[in-house]
Amino acid sequence: MVRLISLACVGFATAANAQEPEKPYAGHKQVRLPMATRAVMEAIEPLSPDIWTHSIVPLRPVDMRLSPEQYERFLETGLAHHVVVDDLQALVDSELARIAERSRLDEVGWYEEYRTLEEYWERWREIVGLNPSVATLETIGQSLEGRDMPSIVLNGDGREGKPVFIINACQHAREWVSPAATTYVIEQLVIGYGSDARITRLLDELEWVFLPMVNPDGFDFTWTDQRFWRKNKRLVDARLFGVDLNRNWDYEWGGAGSSGSPSSGTYRGTAPFSEPELEAFIDAIDRVRGRVVGHLDVHTFSQLVLSPWGYTTSSPANIAELTELGDIFARGVLDATGARYEVGPASTTLYLLSGNATDWFHGALGAASWTIELRPMGPISLPGFDPPPDQILPAGQELLEGTLRLAEEFVRHPADLDRDGVLTIFDFLRFQKLWVTQDPRGDVDKDGAFTAADFHAFHEIFRR
Repeated sequence: MVRLISLACVGFATAANAQEPEKPYAGHKQVRLPMATRAVMEAIEPLSPDIWTHSIVPLRPVDMRLSPEQYERFLETGLAHHVVVDDLQALVDSELARIAERSRLDEVGWYEEYRTLEEYWERWREIVGLNPSVATLETIGQSLEGRDMPSIVLNGDGREGKPVFIINACQHAREWVSPAATTYVIEQLVIGYGSDARITRLLDELEWVFLPMVNPDGFDFTWTDQRFWRKNKRLVDARLFGVDLNRNWDYEWGGAGSSGSPSSGTYRGTAPFSEPELEAFIDAIDRVRGRVVGHLDVHTFSQLVLSPWGYTTSSPANIAELTELGDIFARGVLDATGARYEVGPASTTLYLLSGNATDWFHGALGAASWTIELRPMGPISLPGFDPPPDQILPAGQELLEGTLRLAEEFVRHPADLDRDGVLTIFDFLRFQKLWVTQDPRGDVDKDGAFTAADFHAFHEIFRR
């Protein structure tokens, strides 16, 4: 890996000073219940502003954040629990102090510490400057508070009309590992073009569109005011509630797993695409609409590869293919760092969530799409949204290798069904199995029926 020169930290003192007056997490606790049942969840959901454990699985621990007042009410439930962190404000203060101290050390690599929004912009400019014939940095619009929304496009040989792979990060403000890992992927692709045959081929055959900071207002707010803020900065009746951007997409908006209450962490907004951050996102996608073959929505935490659907526990017709591709991503992660990522539909592996990006990309655009929940695996001794900075680089390495494996699938010959890189009789046998089991991939002529015409269509593809 080529390492760029570490930038001086911008604004840490300001951020630390901004924390001093209010101390928003003073006395807030990270509380762990030893197991989750439906009765337990119904008891605690009205009490906690922030349940941190992603998948609510029976007989597994559940972590949440409770204010002092909420903790007193929680004690009345009599539920067995363990206080993992007694004062989250002390943890936040310690983190800011560590970042401020390390910012003065030149030997701290860029991916060895968390970075501010200003530093990200400087880093993106530096990365694009390494190879401006391949990479471009654009502003696609402004956020609710007027911050620029970045897009980085990578196109190796500059040809137009190629299939498009879209990767976005930081819909949820507090997930600091998400933009860091995504920036690492961008950097490695730019650096590798022309020197790494694999990366060069994938940048020549695909157009890559990165939106590495979808929620810049919320992200900046996590530095200056509330470290565990999740949503954007939408005011509702002059009060700061925020909209969960990943419940504001217009595919099956408003259903289960989203809330109409502004105080909820999953508040979906007043209408689909009501938020300017997503308006800018969609404006950027309109340029490549019809060519998008793959999409990743990068989050933290829990080490998951989540396919559609999120809005329903029913499966899309091509769930077998989405699962196979998800497994390919997970094997890439395993090979990169040894970490294990669980693969499955979002609604059954995680929880129901309507109006999310992954469902929109698959349902509205027909793209293969996944939500990636990066490391760490929960539950852990520290908040999963605030892991130590030594987790940044391995998260980036995992995301890079998993993403490259998927990209190779997107450019694979369509008749190479056994994925061995050559066309043989075994590809016909694989097609026959798909056809017999009425897998959507066996309906090659896309007429909705499984007939002899599919064999003829596959043969024609095989000969190309």
